Amino acid sequence: MIGLNRGFIKIQALIITLLVFGLIVYLSNTEHTGQMVTMEKVSETNIIVADYSGKSVIVTLPTGFSGTIYEGQEYFIEYTTKRWQQPKLMSIKPITS
Repeated sequence: MIGLNRGFIKIQALIITLLVFGLIVYLSNTEHTGQMVTMEKVSETNIIVADYSGKSVIVTLPTGFSGTIYEGQEYFIEYTTKRWQQPKLMSIKPITS
């Protein structure tokens, strides 16, 4: 009978731990960023951009992205950043002078 209670307590502790972890992940903040950048590198899955202070950021392209992006050009981009994930591109517009 005592061994059964210990097993039940372990299961309860595991469930509580999983619920707390799920709550932390759910409440993880998402940041939305919009900035003017210079395109440094373009690949099929991501882009590397530099803002005007020179800070580089790797941004993941959405699946099926078919836009045309040129290295060395300036763009206004918007992306979201979630904790534990790379930034993901939401929109991109070329800057024309």
